Amino acid sequence: MLFQGAARSSVYMVGDLGWDNSWGNYYEEHINRWTPETALTATYPRFLQKSDGNNQNYYASDYWLRDGSYLRLKNVQVGYSFPKSLYRKLPLTSVRFLRMLLIY
Repeated sequence: MLFQGAARSSVYMVGDLGWDNSWGNYYEEHINRWTPETALTATYPRFLQKSDGNNQNYYASDYWLRDGSYLRLKNVQVGYSFPKSLYRKLPLTSVRFLRMLLIY
C-alpha cells in the first residue's frame, strides 16, 4: 500500500466560499450569520452585501482557516502465489498473480 498525506497545514477559505458573492447574494451556508437578532446563536461572522475588497468581509481572520491535513491511499497491490503443485512440471520456480489498484 502507498499512502500520501500532509500534516500541520491550513487552507484559507477565500472568495465566494467564505463571503457573499459579487451580486450581493448570500449562500445557504451564510443563513446563520451574525446580525443583531442572532448575536447569541450566530455561527458565521457578520456580512456586508455587495462587498468589495475594502470592507470587513475581506479582513484576514483565522476564522477562515481550515485544517488542510490529510492522508489518502494512492496505490494497493494484491498478490497471490500459486501452490507449487500446480506448476511443478513447468520450468518455473514460482508463479504469482499481481493486481495493482491505482486510486486517484
